Amino acid sequence: MFDSMVGMRAALDLLHQGTTALLGVDLALVPVDDLGPSILSMQVEMDMIRVAQSRALLEADRHLIWKQSGHRSIEDWLAAKGKTTKTAASKQRKLGEALNKSKDLADAVDAGEISPDTASAL
Repeated sequence: MFDSMVGMRAALDLLHQGTTALLGVDLALVPVDDLGPSILSMQVEMDMIRVAQSRALLEADRHLIWKQSGHRSIEDWLAAKGKTTKTAASKQRKLGEALNKSKDLADAVDAGEISPDTASAL
């Protein structure tokens, strides 16, 4: 696991490389039998990224990074800077809070036993 800023940058670089490679795949050449498993594999990765982002979001909020840019909250900051909706940003915060509140829940999400959407709804 990456636990330093150098590690975070390296991890994000790898994520970017993988995403770029994925977007470069000619879907017309993917065997039909591989489409379903590929879609499900992408979902697993997207879920893991959401979990990582929700944890980073709470850490950023703890440091009040949103104040420097004049935003009212971490959700407002993410909505504006991340070009997303406040609803989506609030959902990310709620996911992080749910994971922090319960180790069992966090372990279940990390193991892929339940989805981040399910975790944030609990």
